Amino acid sequence: MKRCLALLSFFLYLSVFGQETPFTPVDRERVRKAVTDSLAPTYYPKLLDRFNAFDTSLTLDEYRMLYYGYVFQGAYSAFPDEKKKEIIQAINDKDFERSADISDSLLDECPISLTGNYYKGLSLFYAYPDKTDYTLYRSRFIQLIAAILSSGNGLTTKTAFKTIFVADEYQIIYTHFKIEQFISQSLIGHCDLLTITPSAAWPHKEIYFDTSESLRKETELFGK
Repeated sequence: MKRCLALLSFFLYLSVFGQETPFTPVDRERVRKAVTDSLAPTYYPKLLDRFNAFDTSLTLDEYRMLYYGYVFQGAYSAFPDEKKKEIIQAINDKDFERSADISDSLLDECPISLTGNYYKGLSLFYAYPDKTDYTLYRSRFIQLIAAILSSGNGLTTKTAFKTIFVADEYQIIYTHFKIEQFISQSLIGHCDLLTITPSAAWPHKEIYFDTSESLRKETELFGK
């Protein structure tokens, strides 16, 4: 019973951020200036240091800067090695220390990875059920999700949720909105339109994600 209640608490946040929450579209130029301005070259590194130190005073706007500002960092890639299959395999094998280590390697490469933070927290939860270390990563995951959901409402191409990795779209529909079945995906302009089965948290058959950052990086890499 104790473990069931703890597992429930790991996912309890899902009801906190709903589609009715007011949103503010991402001002890409504002973000770019904030994280690359020569007058404040240490802004993003300091923000990232606070993030890595699990600073609970970080605001929603700062989480937005961390997430969307990552595209202006040299490490940003449109095709990150998420290592998700390796992590899930380790969890299925009940090798939770290994899944935690793989998650750490992913977070070393990309600290704001939804996949890395989610599975690091889940690995610690399973490995050390009597400790609360997992809540640190769960909290970061929650706040990153909140940052993405604050960018739109997912109902149209103009109000799509803005992500910087395609993988984050699936993390959101499965982990946050508890979608049970993904049916299809199509590209409409700069948006991914996912057709899914509705859930209690997302009572619609479609959800839109602004994937322009991934497309922009892909174009840059392939020179198209």
